[in-house]
Amino acid sequence: MNETQTKKKSYKEVMDELLEQFKDGSLPDAVARSYTAFPDVPCSKYSLTNRVLILSEHTNDARGYKQWQSVGRQVKKGKKAFYIFTPKIKIVKKKDESKKTLDNGQQKEKEKKCTGFRLIPMFRYEDTEGSEIPEHIRPATLPPLIDVAEKAGIEVNWSKTEHGEYGYFSPKYNSISLACDNPTVFFHELVHAYDNKNTQLKNGQDPVQECVAEFGACVLARMFGIRVDKGSYNYIESYDKNVPDMCKKVLSRVDGIIKAILADSEAKMVA
Repeated sequence: MNETQTKKKSYKEVMDELLEQFKDGSLPDAVARSYTAFPDVPCSKYSLTNRVLILSEHTNDARGYKQWQSVGRQVKKGKKAFYIFTPKIKIVKKKDESKKTLDNGQQKEKEKKCTGFRLIPMFRYEDTEGSEIPEHIRPATLPPLIDVAEKAGIEVNWSKTEHGEYGYFSPKYNSISLACDNPTVFFHELVHAYDNKNTQLKNGQDPVQECVAEFGACVLARMFGIRVDKGSYNYIESYDKNVPDMCKKVLSRVDGIIKAILADSEAKMVA
């Protein structure tokens, strides 16, 4: 694979993708996250528009093909690029006529001028493989049910972030990104992933979807002997003040998801 094998997108196509985010309400959230979601990686210094485009691809580290090669990583076969903007720079002479060419041959003073923008292909960290880099470190002990994610073709990646979510599931890429080693967070995202198989998840923080994921995560945690604190109750309560009624409402949906996960698992449970 190389850069010439990526499907080119037009400027209009990329702008339409951004505008589409206005319709589903995800753009303000992406803009807010863009100030805090990136670790110390090259794209953290990109323009706001480009940071939003990168977050829209459910990653916080995206680089060009050669940039990944320079840190010992290779784009996985079959993975597709997405596109961000880069300015077209032209070197022009300054219009100040008082600055003439000197007798010793020095040229008139020049300046850089932006004449427009072009698109460049980028690849997500999650779509590369190779050397580990400090910003993306797998925990020494992987959470229970990691084998289930692998069987289901769900990619699981860890990425350090200073703020923002502890984890999230991307329906587009069928991938889980984690910023901590708490197994309950992984369970939450795994339930999202299995829920998405039967019910296409809505964009954003849908109350029912979030309660399904957190309730399911609590069940799985208990089955593996992992203590669940009141934070989970508070999480569900933040979406619905009547937690018992909400849990009853999603009970059947959670039951189906848990059964599907356990059917795919070889892990040993406590209870």
